[in-house]
Amino acid sequence: MADKPRLLAVAVDCENQATVFVIDGACKEVRASRKAASSLNEARSAFRIHIYEREPDLIVIEDPESNENKGELTLSIMRALAQEAADQGLNLYRIPRERMKASGYLHRAALRKRLPEAAYHLPRGRKFPGKAPKRQTVIEALALVAIALDELNDRDAA
Repeated sequence: MADKPRLLAVAVDCENQATVFVIDGACKEVRASRKAASSLNEARSAFRIHIYEREPDLIVIEDPESNENKGELTLSIMRALAQEAADQGLNLYRIPRERMKASGYLHRAALRKRLPEAAYHLPRGRKFPGKAPKRQTVIEALALVAIALDELNDRDAA
């Protein structure tokens, strides 16, 4: 892939908003914020700052219309971030939830292998049986990155 886009992936759940910034196919920054997931205004504000500071070519987000398990605030935030990207004229890539599950990248071991530079940011394990890791959104954001990079590479190879 000659010109790899500067990619910003955003994942949202009821507790966190995670962002992963990628340059030349490598993760350069991983962040998670509880404040950004607390309200629509906080989410938009944090997103605008990420866009301003990182100047991405492509925004990657889970398609809010493909997820029935997330709460209404989370879905509203996802829709607002997609609209913000569109309003700013940015390329937007929505990945359906089914595609995330099918990729296998929601598993930490697969992500460690695909994105070794980001392995440090992946939760090591669960402290309590059955409880999701505190930073599950980081896993989701990294899965979005892995899927987008794979699909961009496949498209360029064709």
